[in-house]
Parts: sequence; structure tokens; C-alpha cells
Amino acid sequence: GRSIAFEAGDVQVVLPLQPHYNVSELPNTVWHFISFTPGKLKSPHIKPEPEFLEELTRSCRTSGVFTAAEHPELVRMLTSLALSAVRNPTSAYDEDRLLLQTLDVLVKLGTLDSDQPEPDRTDLPTDKIMPGLILLSRAIQAGKSVTLADMAKACHFSQSHFRKLFLEAMGVSPKNYLIQEQLKYAAQLLLTTSAPVSEIQQRAGFLDASVFFRNFVKKYRCSPSAFRKTNQQEYEKKG
Repeated sequence: GRSIAFEAGDVQVVLPLQPHYNVSELPNTVWHFISFTPGKLKSPHIKPEPEFLEELTRSCRTSGVFTAAEHPELVRMLTSLALSAVRNPTSAYDEDRLLLQTLDVLVKLGTLDSDQPEPDRTDLPTDKIMPGLILLSRAIQAGKSVTLADMAKACHFSQSHFRKLFLEAMGVSPKNYLIQEQLKYAAQLLLTTSAPVSEIQQRAGFLDASVFFRNFVKKYRCSPSAFRKTNQQEYEKKG
């Protein structure tokens, strides 16, 4: 039920079955995700004992966002692990090295005190509104509009109850959240396509051009055309 701000270089650890929802405020943000089952870790030349992996898994109950200032060693280890996971293999021992890095991270996590209790997996507001969030995301990608009634219906709630749960889980009203997501999608289209602004406005689900322009300027402090001109070249370089 907490919201935690990310900075570039921070790392996040998520426990099995622990709900999480990550949102980027910047259109050119790059995320690296590593997902694995600790009890099944092995490589071509290294196969840890099942009892060791079971004990290691039991001791590793730490989760949350970790910054380089507060946890420099853990951040360094996880960053190195992420880079190793996405790097093309160069030798027959790359998988072995990746396994050892992963085990080192688990051992390190097992020595830290968890900054949050084990999550209650049965009564999380985000779980309850997830069908509505999925409906909203798919509608934005398809350039279609979605209403509060549509999202509430997908979750089998009344509109008033859905609005209450949504505000509790996301920190903003469904209407404002929808606008935020539409603007992010519009910004992405401005950077990745050459489509006219009027077309992007429609593809992002804004029926009224003035509403789109006003909200875009409010969020990005410039017009859509200026945003594209200022950021597209830099985005293409990073891509």
C-alpha cells in the first residue's frame, strides 16, 4: 500500500507473489527486470544442493527499493547482476558466473532486515482494481476511451466504491490517472513516430484538442510540438 519514488540507479527487490506496480514519469526510462525461482537455480557446471537453496530462500525475506546512498554494496551487486543477465554470452562459463552472482545477492539479502512486513496478499486495494487498470491500459493502447463505469463494471463494484478503492490504491482519482496515462502514451508516440500531433491526440484517446493541449502543457511545461523537437533526437541517440 506504499508509494516509493525511484531515482536513476535505484534497485527494487520483489518477493514471490508480492504485488507491485511500477510507473515511469519519463518517456525514455529504461528498466531491467530479472525474475527467477530461487529453488531451481542451476547452471551447466554448478548445481547447488536443494537444502542449501531452500534455507537460502527462507532467509531471504527482504524487499523494497534500495538506494546507492543507503545500500551501496547491494545496489552494486544487483546492478552488476542485471547487466550480466542482458549481456550476450562470451564464454562457456557465463551462466555459471550469473548463477554465482545471483547466489551472492540472495545471501546478501538474507543478512538485511526487511524494511516492510510480509505483504497481506488477500486484501490489497491494487489487486481489487487490477481488472480496471488492465482495461484502462488496453483502451489507451487502442486509442479508445474508457469510463469510470467501464472500469467499475470490470471489477464488479459500484462506481462510488471503485473510485474509493482506486484513490486508496493509486493516490489519484480514476479520471486524473487516466489523463496521466494518456499523456505518457502521447509523449511516447511523439518520440517514436512521425505522426501529426492531431493524430497522436486521437490515438492517445483525447477527443478534444484543447483538453489535450492544455493538459500536455501542464505536465511537460511545453507544447507537444516543442516536446518532440526538444527530446526526439536525444531519444533516438539513446535508442
